[in-house]
Amino acid sequence: MVKHGIIKQSTNGGVILKKWMWVLVAAVIAIGVGGYTYSKHREQTNAYTTAMRYGKLAIQDKNYSQAESFFSRATRTKANDPVAQRYLTQTQTYVDGANAIKERQFSQAKTSFTTVTKTKNGSDVLVKRAKTELKLIKRVVKKRATYQKEYKKALELNQTNEFNESNAVLTVLFQSKTFS
Repeated sequence: MVKHGIIKQSTNGGVILKKWMWVLVAAVIAIGVGGYTYSKHREQTNAYTTAMRYGKLAIQDKNYSQAESFFSRATRTKANDPVAQRYLTQTQTYVDGANAIKERQFSQAKTSFTTVTKTKNGSDVLVKRAKTELKLIKRVVKKRATYQKEYKKALELNQTNEFNESNAVLTVLFQSKTFS
């Protein structure tokens, strides 16, 4: 019986040892998975922060395609992030407005720049630049009728062979910042 008691004790000891072994293995796995998850989270956070910082710097430098690229990277790094998406959309809208001005599509440009200025918690730099562009559009649209009259006057002078007067009118138009 004593032998049986010893065996019994050692069996209980073996069961307890097995339980502790499983607890130890589970703890090691949990720590490993937790460490890996934390490491990946830190890596993503750093990549996101870096992309956002470089995107904002690119806006400062007026390098909008690069800014879009950085903000796009930030949205991929941190999926469904409203801040990165807001900056990306605001930058794209600003670029759309700038392209519309180049194409002399002033109403489309005005719409784009107005959207940029109404973006909450976005780039203050883009808001400031968009407001400046809106003022320019307002002046251009206001002066457009005057420019058309001046151009018609220069055209009439040209048709009547008064080239010096025609050129003088055109020179005044071409030297105007808002005309270009």
